[in-house]
Formats: sequence, structure tokens, C-alpha cells
Amino acid sequence: MKILMFILWGFITTAASAQQIFTSEEYGFSIEEPAGWVSDLNINHYFNLDKNDGKNLLTFYKYKRGPIKDINPMINVSVEYSGLNDERFFKRYLKEFNWNESYYITHELVKKPEVIVINGNKAIMGTVHFKYNSHGTKKTTFRKRIYYIPHEKYLFKIIFIDDYTTEDNTPLFNRIASTLKIMSRL
Repeated sequence: MKILMFILWGFITTAASAQQIFTSEEYGFSIEEPAGWVSDLNINHYFNLDKNDGKNLLTFYKYKRGPIKDINPMINVSVEYSGLNDERFFKRYLKEFNWNESYYITHELVKKPEVIVINGNKAIMGTVHFKYNSHGTKKTTFRKRIYYIPHEKYLFKIIFIDDYTTEDNTPLFNRIASTLKIMSRL
């Protein structure tokens, strides 16, 4: 009886801690979904995806969207046609000026773009801090971590956003980034 209880307890705790995995069969892509976050699949226009035959694969917000006074932590994954071979891609995206988003009041590249490997996929990752005016005169700060992953003819882009001064989601973002898998489609 004790053995049966132990097995049942192990099954229950494993099932309770298991995470959902988002999978796109079309692009051969999968990544862990953040538990308890709100999904939104209707935001292609926010990321200018239409200009490169892009598609928003998923977006999650930590809190339900609506009138928010501060930054709502977000995870976004999109894919677009790249048109660049790997060598040209890495040359282009390792240049710091490609990380300039001048429409914010200030931006600071706090982690220069660098080549990393996630589950066997060569990628570029960088981190930028931003400040901008929201709600009139209030200055809002946030951190944007961006992963660019070229694969075959596509460019996968993963963006993690949080307010680095009030709500650090780094452990969650790092764990989710580590679950990324891209399978060959050729």
C-alpha cells in the first residue's frame, strides 16, 4: 500500500508541475509556455511582421491586458522570411547599431549582441534597457531581451520584456529560452 501511495504521489506532483509546450508544426518550432500567463495571438501589427512575410506564433502577457500603469511582462515569438544566409545574418545582427530603437527617450545596450547556442541552434542574443514617457510625464523603464535564431529560410525572433526596476523575470525567461527547439524542415 505504501508503494502504491508513493507512486501515486509521484504521478500527481509530476503532472502538477508539468508545463505546456507550444508547438508549431508548420515551422517546426516548440517552446515552453509560461504557466498562468495570458496568451494573445492577434498582435501581428505590433511587430511589423507583414513587411517580411512574418507571422506571430505566440504572445504571452503576465497579466490580463487592459489599462496598466506599468510594464506588463511579455514573451513574444515570431517568425519571418530571412533572405540572408547564416554568414550575412550574423555579420548584420552582431553590429550594435542594428539594436538601436531610437523612438524611446533613452536606450542602453546592456548586453552586447553575442552568438550563443540554444539546443544546438546558433543564435544571437542581446539585452537593451529603455525609458519612455507613459501616462503623460511618468518615465517608464523596461528591459528587452531579444534572441534572433536563423534557421533554413526563416528568422525566429523571441522577445522577453519586463521592468528591470520592479519585476525581474530573468529566471523564468532563461528557463523558457532553454526549452526552444527548432527542427529541420528540409
